[in-house]
Amino acid sequence: MTPMRLCTSQRLESRSSARYEPSCSVMPVMRAFLGAEMGSVKVRFSHNLVPAGARLVAVRVGRLYNAVYSAVTRPVFLYSRTPHPPYRYSSVRSPSTMRFSIVTPVRNGMPWLPQAIESVALQSADVEVEHIVLDGGSTDGSREWLTEHSGGHVTLIFQPDEGQTDALARGFAAATGDIFGWLNADDILEPGTLRRVAQEFEAHPDAAIVSGSALLVGPSGAIVGAIPTPPASNLKELLVYPHNLAQPSTYFPAACYRSVGGLDRSFDLAMDVDLWMRLAALGAVATVPDVIMSRFRIHPSAKSVSRATAAVRQDLSVRRKHGMPLGSRAGLMLLKAAYIRPIKWRVQSVARRLLRRAGAASARS
Repeated sequence: MTPMRLCTSQRLESRSSARYEPSCSVMPVMRAFLGAEMGSVKVRFSHNLVPAGARLVAVRVGRLYNAVYSAVTRPVFLYSRTPHPPYRYSSVRSPSTMRFSIVTPVRNGMPWLPQAIESVALQSADVEVEHIVLDGGSTDGSREWLTEHSGGHVTLIFQPDEGQTDALARGFAAATGDIFGWLNADDILEPGTLRRVAQEFEAHPDAAIVSGSALLVGPSGAIVGAIPTPPASNLKELLVYPHNLAQPSTYFPAACYRSVGGLDRSFDLAMDVDLWMRLAALGAVATVPDVIMSRFRIHPSAKSVSRATAAVRQDLSVRRKHGMPLGSRAGLMLLKAAYIRPIKWRVQSVARRLLRRAGAASARS
């Protein structure tokens, strides 16, 4: 089976993943020609001494210099803390020999855990998969089910952890695959997903991220929505797009993960967003916008639901740390969701409560 495809109306145009590597050798020449320091050029003229044609040429050259200088410096100094050459996966394998490591953190994962484990096991028909499952202390029968039913491709680790991010970091530290990804205990991989990811990495050897779309499903598995793939091919575009990559549909080379220092344990909600931004600063983002790679489950006990406001605020903080302009579309939408909308909901809740009390008092009188 191949991964499910979105309808044509839902497809998003994928942008080029090529990275611009500036050469500053032109700067001394332009600076000498213009007699200006590096930075914005302001040309002043004495209209009585300089012919009109010469003034026009000088103004146009000054504008060209400003445009070239901005194009050369902004991608390096605004969106990357240290300039990186394009990342290239030095030992690209064919899809049939590429080895995947999927990490699954578990804390009371029933009743959806068996579906998650089975969805990873089905991938082994196409690629080599190492599945590392870490249970930090389940009390709902997850540990017993894993002990009895997990197959030989699953490595079980039963030990206390300090939360989801800590469990993921431990899992990746023990992983031995070429490509990393993680699947939460309530999510599902689509059949053929890892084979398609391997093909994308082979086609884009400079990619630090490969990501596809995801379906949103409810507790029973009914489809309730979708997470489209952002039309982003680099850090700058990823920062200003208001929606994140679908986490269970996103994969990255082990070498890239280790190069950026792995997951930041100080984040418990937006740790995936922080990792995506650091990976995007290292290499290209290869998106597969028309392919459904996973199913992301929405239910009341999920952190994305029970701690939705805190998750948005941490997302905003992470993006700002990586250079997102607050006035961008993403910045304004996150500000609204993180602070303005909760205040609105609070005011509406108080107003409804007061109206109910007033209605009850008038009924008694």
